[in-house]
Amino acid sequence: MDSVSARDFLYADPRPTCVFDLNTRADQPGASKLSAPFTNPALQSQSRLLRDVLEGSDHNAGAYFRLRTWVFDINSAAPSTILEDGALLRSGPVLGYTIDDRWRVLQWQGANPQLHHSAVPINGGPSEKTAPSLPPLGQHHDNRSEEFREVLGDRDHAAARLALMHATMEIVDVGFFEYNTNGELLYANEAFYKLSGHPKMGTSGYTWLDCVYEEDKEDLMQRWITLGKGKPSTFEMRWKGPPGALSAPEDSAPENDAGGCITDIAAQKRSVSDALKRAEALERAQISERRFTRLANNANVGIFIVDLEMKIVYCNSEWFAISGHPVVDFADVSWAEHLLAEDLATVDKYWNQMIETKQAVNFQLRWQKPWLDAQGTRGTPHTWTMCCIYHEPNSDGSITSVAGFLTDISHLIWAESAQKQRTDEAIEAKRQQENFIDMTCHEIRNPLGAVMHCADLIESTASEIAELLKDTLPSLPNDNRSRYESLSKSSAEAVDTIVSCSTHQKRIMDDILTLSKLDSKLLTIVPSLSQVDDVLKIAEKMFEVDARKVGITLQVWREQIDGEPQVNWVMLDRGRLMQVLINLLTNALKFTQKEAKKVVTVSMRVSQAKLSEQDLGVELVPVSTVRDRHLTRSHTGEEVYLYFKVVDSGCGFDHEQKLAIFERFAQASPRTHSTYGGSGLGLHITRELIEMQGGEIGVSSQ
Repeated sequence: MDSVSARDFLYADPRPTCVFDLNTRADQPGASKLSAPFTNPALQSQSRLLRDVLEGSDHNAGAYFRLRTWVFDINSAAPSTILEDGALLRSGPVLGYTIDDRWRVLQWQGANPQLHHSAVPINGGPSEKTAPSLPPLGQHHDNRSEEFREVLGDRDHAAARLALMHATMEIVDVGFFEYNTNGELLYANEAFYKLSGHPKMGTSGYTWLDCVYEEDKEDLMQRWITLGKGKPSTFEMRWKGPPGALSAPEDSAPENDAGGCITDIAAQKRSVSDALKRAEALERAQISERRFTRLANNANVGIFIVDLEMKIVYCNSEWFAISGHPVVDFADVSWAEHLLAEDLATVDKYWNQMIETKQAVNFQLRWQKPWLDAQGTRGTPHTWTMCCIYHEPNSDGSITSVAGFLTDISHLIWAESAQKQRTDEAIEAKRQQENFIDMTCHEIRNPLGAVMHCADLIESTASEIAELLKDTLPSLPNDNRSRYESLSKSSAEAVDTIVSCSTHQKRIMDDILTLSKLDSKLLTIVPSLSQVDDVLKIAEKMFEVDARKVGITLQVWREQIDGEPQVNWVMLDRGRLMQVLINLLTNALKFTQKEAKKVVTVSMRVSQAKLSEQDLGVELVPVSTVRDRHLTRSHTGEEVYLYFKVVDSGCGFDHEQKLAIFERFAQASPRTHSTYGGSGLGLHITRELIEMQGGEIGVSSQ
């Protein structure tokens, strides 16, 4: 083993080879395991065979014992061939020989008889074959002669070339194989086994005819005969292999020995299934490309692809139609010239954002092309579009190109503009209408003051005339006296009617103006220091005359509960509070004057705690807008709650009507207006004024 060329030869030999050192183990023939200082890659690649050689196992104990015995038999220097069956010999016979009386070499010959060397059986019987011209290594003790070195060098070179060729064949996906003239497989790479389904080498009596379909055998035999005559051939054949590998083109050529005789047939097998798969994949890609092209050409949005320099690589026909760009080659597209100049900065902004974040972005662009509506009239001076762009990443994550969509939204912009114009017109019309109503109310309310003043003057003058004629009336004739009394009575009724109608009309005008201020948010709350008892006194004084005229008993008092503080002065807007009480008392008198029982009561209660609906005996209306409960900015002093309750003996209403009476222009029922009059604004205004002062309003009816 000191010879470098011998070691290289054994290393490159495609046969599994191992070498044992007799000097190391000769003195230990009973050792349980073998130790090989050298194994070549061909043996190392067969881990199971290597394990059986060096360690042995239960199922091959006999063969392992005979192998170990031969290795350490110092009298067995001649080359031998082990020819028994067993796990150790699964790859064929084992050739054994000795080099320099020290190195015992074992080489597994495999199923290929061409690789076998001449040897005698291990039991010392006659040789099975004639020794080849090239003696095995170690056959002669003088193996260091120049002649042997030259022969050995050529063999080493050929073995290395063969090993390299075999390694190359195992890498490629083309099947390589070699048959002898009997149709038995001598060599095949892994790709051949996968494509053809041929069993691995070692199956005796198995030929290529066993791997093909029955109906193909006649034609293939003709091909085989052609190859046997020394003529190369290319043909297709079907193997009984796995699905997808049934058809394969095959290039075959005969191999001749030195005497010109055909020794075996070598061929290469290419998988048609892989080619078919590639062809099908290419066809699918072409179909997909055609489908995308049809989709892009018929889409109602513009589709485009640009490179990293913002140059158009592809765009469909709709892109040209939307942008107004003339139809030219992609390389000649100049989109920036057709875009509004002020929108170029928008493109740069969102382009950089997309590049940095690698996320799709959407933005609006305006093109110089005017947009026309369906009738062909000019709609907008520019074409408005919604643009969406996203990046196309490479395998390493870098951006290769940018794709996007262009959607025409000019009709939406036009509709928004038209809607805004109509909205502005409606708001302006409403504002003018409100101004007209406010002006009309002011114009009507101003003369009402004079009308009411004159009515009061007529009433007071009639009273004075009646007082002056009181002493002279008895002396007048009966007809004159009756005539006078009739005129005085009708005049008094006329004055009452004028005052009543004027008051009603003035109240409507005041409600409309108040509502206008509420809508315009011009009505404010201005608290001032007021005495709470004065509020009740003023309310009673204002309505006692009206109540007496219609026979209503008006009762006003303040509730005082034990434990509650005696509060006299508070900060509140007395004018707005009186407006609330006036609306409530007016309604109470209006709905009570035609009832049999005519009683209206007004009560007030002061509390430091907020009372519940159960405590008050009413159902509170949900607050429409949450406002600050504090009326003064300083928020100084003790917080108290004022509760006013107005109770009348009127007709009442049901639960559904209770929900409607506080709405704008709403009344309890349709007959309310015909029976009692009114505009449906009083209670709505009352609710707004109460909520503006941080309060709530409720109702209870039977």
